[in-house]
Amino acid sequence: MKIITVKIKANGKCVVEFSNKKKLVLWVDDVINLKIKKNQEIDEKFYKKIVYTSLLYLLKDYGLRQVAMSPKSFPGLKKKLIQNLKKREILLPNKIWDQDDKWKLGKEDFEKIIEEVLEDFRKNKLIDDIEYVRFYIKKSGNKSFRQISYELRREGVGKEVIKEKINKWVRLNTGLEEEKIRKIIFKKIKDKSDLLDFKKKNKIISALYRKGFAIDQVKRVIDESIKK
Repeated sequence: MKIITVKIKANGKCVVEFSNKKKLVLWVDDVINLKIKKNQEIDEKFYKKIVYTSLLYLLKDYGLRQVAMSPKSFPGLKKKLIQNLKKREILLPNKIWDQDDKWKLGKEDFEKIIEEVLEDFRKNKLIDDIEYVRFYIKKSGNKSFRQISYELRREGVGKEVIKEKINKWVRLNTGLEEEKIRKIIFKKIKDKSDLLDFKKKNKIISALYRKGFAIDQVKRVIDESIKK
Protein backbone atom coordinates (compact mmCIF):
# COMPACT_ATOMS: atom_id res chain seq x y z
CA MET A 1 0.00 0.00 0.00
CA LYS A 2 1.14 3.54 -0.71
CA ILE A 3 0.40 7.00 0.69
CA ILE A 4 -0.66 9.11 -2.31
CA THR A 5 -1.15 12.58 -0.80
CA VAL A 6 -0.85 14.41 2.52
CA LYS A 7 -2.93 17.59 2.50
CA ILE A 8 -2.87 20.12 5.34
CA LYS A 9 -6.28 21.65 6.03
CA ALA A 10 -7.55 24.37 8.40
CA ASN A 11 -7.22 24.09 12.20
CA GLY A 12 -4.24 21.75 12.09
CA LYS A 13 -6.02 18.93 10.27
CA CYS A 14 -4.41 16.73 7.63
CA VAL A 15 -6.09 14.47 5.10
CA VAL A 16 -4.03 11.44 4.10
CA GLU A 17 -5.04 9.57 0.95
CA PHE A 18 -3.94 6.00 0.24
CA SER A 19 -3.59 3.88 -2.88
CA ASN A 20 -6.67 1.90 -1.78
CA LYS A 21 -8.69 5.13 -2.41
CA LYS A 22 -9.33 5.57 1.32
CA LYS A 23 -8.83 8.90 3.12
CA LEU A 24 -8.10 9.44 6.80
CA VAL A 25 -8.11 12.66 8.84
CA LEU A 26 -5.28 13.20 11.33
CA TRP A 27 -3.92 15.95 13.54
CA VAL A 28 -0.84 17.56 11.93
CA ASP A 29 1.29 16.64 14.99
CA ASP A 30 0.36 12.98 14.49
CA VAL A 31 1.47 13.15 10.85
CA ILE A 32 4.83 14.50 12.02
CA ASN A 33 5.20 11.99 14.88
CA LEU A 34 4.33 9.03 12.63
CA LYS A 35 6.63 10.40 9.89
CA ILE A 36 3.90 10.11 7.28
CA LYS A 37 5.06 11.27 3.85
CA LYS A 38 3.70 11.53 0.34
CA ASN A 39 4.54 8.51 -1.91
CA GLN A 40 5.52 6.47 1.16
CA GLU A 41 5.17 2.68 0.91
CA ILE A 42 3.53 1.21 4.02
CA ASP A 43 2.54 -2.25 5.24
CA GLU A 44 -0.83 -3.21 6.75
CA LYS A 45 0.52 -2.95 10.31
CA PHE A 46 1.51 0.69 9.81
CA TYR A 47 -1.78 1.40 8.03
CA LYS A 48 -3.65 0.10 11.09
CA LYS A 49 -1.54 2.35 13.31
CA ILE A 50 -2.52 5.35 11.17
CA VAL A 51 -6.18 4.27 11.30
CA TYR A 52 -6.03 3.95 15.11
CA THR A 53 -4.45 7.41 15.42
CA SER A 54 -7.00 8.92 13.04
CA LEU A 55 -9.97 7.52 14.93
CA LEU A 56 -8.46 8.61 18.25
CA TYR A 57 -8.16 12.15 16.86
CA LEU A 58 -11.71 12.14 15.46
CA LEU A 59 -13.24 10.94 18.74
CA LYS A 60 -11.22 13.43 20.81
CA ASP A 61 -12.34 16.22 18.51
CA TYR A 62 -15.97 15.08 18.79
CA GLY A 63 -15.65 14.74 22.58
CA LEU A 64 -14.24 18.27 22.90
CA ARG A 65 -17.21 19.65 20.98
CA GLN A 66 -19.57 17.74 23.27
CA VAL A 67 -18.08 19.05 26.53
CA ALA A 68 -17.94 22.57 25.04
CA MET A 69 -21.74 22.45 24.58
CA SER A 70 -22.47 21.32 28.16
CA PRO A 71 -20.78 19.41 31.02
CA LYS A 72 -20.80 15.64 30.59
CA SER A 73 -20.48 12.77 33.04
CA PHE A 74 -18.00 9.95 32.40
CA PRO A 75 -20.75 7.44 31.40
CA GLY A 76 -22.62 10.17 29.51
CA LEU A 77 -19.64 11.01 27.30
CA LYS A 78 -18.85 7.31 26.80
CA LYS A 79 -22.38 6.81 25.47
CA LYS A 80 -21.92 9.77 23.10
CA LEU A 81 -18.61 8.36 21.78
CA ILE A 82 -20.20 4.95 21.13
CA GLN A 83 -23.08 6.65 19.30
CA ASN A 84 -20.55 8.54 17.19
CA LEU A 85 -18.83 5.29 16.22
CA LYS A 86 -22.21 3.84 15.23
CA LYS A 87 -22.88 6.87 13.03
CA ARG A 88 -19.56 6.18 11.32
CA GLU A 89 -20.87 2.61 10.79
CA ILE A 90 -18.07 1.21 12.93
CA LEU A 91 -19.75 -0.31 15.99
CA LEU A 92 -22.92 -1.55 14.33
CA PRO A 93 -24.54 -4.79 15.59
CA ASN A 94 -23.49 -7.86 13.56
CA LYS A 95 -21.02 -5.78 11.51
CA ILE A 96 -19.08 -7.94 9.08
CA TRP A 97 -15.48 -6.91 8.45
CA ASP A 98 -14.32 -7.19 4.85
CA GLN A 99 -11.05 -6.55 3.03
CA ASP A 100 -12.33 -3.24 1.69
CA ASP A 101 -13.20 -1.85 5.12
CA LYS A 102 -11.41 1.45 5.72
CA TRP A 103 -10.92 0.97 9.45
CA LYS A 104 -9.53 -2.59 9.53
CA LEU A 105 -9.67 -2.69 13.33
CA GLY A 106 -11.39 -5.09 15.70
CA LYS A 107 -14.04 -4.22 18.30
CA GLU A 108 -11.44 -4.40 21.09
CA ASP A 109 -9.44 -1.66 19.32
CA PHE A 110 -12.47 0.65 19.21
CA GLU A 111 -13.19 0.00 22.89
CA LYS A 112 -9.55 0.78 23.71
CA ILE A 113 -9.77 4.06 21.77
CA ILE A 114 -12.92 5.09 23.66
CA GLU A 115 -11.25 4.34 27.02
CA GLU A 116 -8.14 6.27 25.94
CA VAL A 117 -10.25 9.33 25.05
CA LEU A 118 -12.17 9.15 28.34
CA GLU A 119 -8.99 8.75 30.40
CA ASP A 120 -7.40 11.74 28.63
CA PHE A 121 -10.49 13.86 29.31
CA ARG A 122 -10.63 12.78 32.95
CA LYS A 123 -6.92 13.45 33.48
CA ASN A 124 -7.33 16.95 32.03
CA LYS A 125 -10.51 17.52 34.11
CA LEU A 126 -12.70 17.87 31.03
CA ILE A 127 -15.13 15.37 32.57
CA ASP A 128 -15.85 15.18 36.28
CA ASP A 129 -18.85 13.28 37.65
CA ILE A 130 -19.00 15.39 40.83
CA GLU A 131 -19.09 18.64 38.84
CA TYR A 132 -21.61 17.11 36.46
CA VAL A 133 -23.97 16.25 39.33
CA ARG A 134 -23.71 19.86 40.56
CA PHE A 135 -24.53 21.13 37.05
CA TYR A 136 -27.42 18.67 36.71
CA ILE A 137 -28.97 19.74 40.04
CA LYS A 138 -28.80 23.42 39.06
CA LYS A 139 -30.40 22.87 35.66
CA SER A 140 -33.15 20.59 36.99
CA GLY A 141 -35.46 23.42 38.07
CA ASN A 142 -38.44 22.20 40.08
CA LYS A 143 -37.53 18.51 40.01
CA SER A 144 -37.33 16.71 43.34
CA PHE A 145 -33.95 15.51 44.58
CA ARG A 146 -35.30 11.95 44.43
CA GLN A 147 -36.15 12.36 40.75
CA ILE A 148 -32.77 13.97 40.05
CA SER A 149 -31.04 11.02 41.79
CA TYR A 150 -33.01 8.54 39.70
CA GLU A 151 -32.18 10.31 36.43
CA LEU A 152 -28.47 10.51 37.29
CA ARG A 153 -28.33 6.81 38.24
CA ARG A 154 -30.06 5.97 34.95
CA GLU A 155 -27.28 7.88 33.16
CA GLY A 156 -24.73 5.68 34.91
CA VAL A 157 -23.37 8.16 37.47
CA GLY A 158 -22.16 6.42 40.64
CA LYS A 159 -24.62 6.16 43.54
CA GLU A 160 -22.11 7.44 46.13
CA VAL A 161 -21.20 10.48 44.00
CA ILE A 162 -24.89 11.38 43.64
CA LYS A 163 -25.61 10.88 47.34
CA GLU A 164 -22.62 12.96 48.46
CA LYS A 165 -23.39 15.90 46.16
CA ILE A 166 -27.15 15.96 46.73
CA ASN A 167 -26.75 15.74 50.53
CA LYS A 168 -24.30 18.66 50.41
CA TRP A 169 -26.69 20.65 48.18
CA VAL A 170 -29.58 20.00 50.60
CA ARG A 171 -27.47 21.18 53.59
CA LEU A 172 -26.48 24.38 51.79
CA ASN A 173 -29.98 25.06 50.47
CA THR A 174 -32.30 24.46 53.42
CA GLY A 175 -35.95 24.75 52.42
CA LEU A 176 -35.24 24.52 48.67
CA GLU A 177 -37.24 21.31 48.24
CA GLU A 178 -40.27 22.85 49.96
CA GLU A 179 -39.94 25.97 47.82
CA LYS A 180 -40.05 23.78 44.71
CA ILE A 181 -43.21 22.09 46.03
CA ARG A 182 -44.80 25.48 46.73
CA LYS A 183 -44.09 26.72 43.18
CA ILE A 184 -45.58 23.60 41.61
CA ILE A 185 -48.69 23.77 43.82
CA PHE A 186 -49.45 27.38 42.94
CA LYS A 187 -49.06 26.60 39.25
CA LYS A 188 -51.73 23.94 39.59
CA ILE A 189 -54.35 25.95 41.51
CA LYS A 190 -56.33 29.13 40.81
CA ASP A 191 -56.34 30.25 44.45
CA LYS A 192 -55.81 28.86 47.96
CA SER A 193 -59.43 27.74 48.26
CA ASP A 194 -58.61 24.86 45.86
CA LEU A 195 -56.44 23.39 48.60
CA LEU A 196 -59.51 23.01 50.81
CA ASP A 197 -61.15 20.78 48.20
CA PHE A 198 -60.42 17.17 49.22
CA LYS A 199 -60.27 15.78 45.65
CA LYS A 200 -58.15 18.62 44.29
CA LYS A 201 -55.78 18.43 47.24
CA ASN A 202 -55.31 14.66 46.86
CA LYS A 203 -54.75 15.09 43.13
CA ILE A 204 -51.97 17.61 43.84
CA ILE A 205 -50.41 15.35 46.49
CA SER A 206 -50.44 12.37 44.08
CA ALA A 207 -48.90 14.43 41.26
CA LEU A 208 -46.08 15.69 43.48
CA TYR A 209 -45.47 12.21 44.91
CA ARG A 210 -45.04 10.87 41.37
CA LYS A 211 -42.43 13.58 40.83
CA GLY A 212 -40.46 12.18 43.76
CA PHE A 213 -41.44 14.58 46.56
CA ALA A 214 -42.12 13.10 50.01
CA ILE A 215 -45.84 13.01 50.92
CA ASP A 216 -45.32 14.41 54.44
CA GLN A 217 -43.35 17.32 52.97
CA VAL A 218 -46.07 18.03 50.39
CA LYS A 219 -48.80 17.93 53.06
CA ARG A 220 -46.82 20.28 55.30
CA VAL A 221 -46.41 22.83 52.49
CA ILE A 222 -50.13 22.59 51.67
CA ASP A 223 -51.10 23.11 55.33
CA GLU A 224 -48.76 26.10 55.63
CA SER A 225 -50.16 27.59 52.40
CA ILE A 226 -53.75 27.28 53.68
CA LYS A 227 -52.89 29.03 56.97
CA LYS A 228 -51.15 31.98 55.30
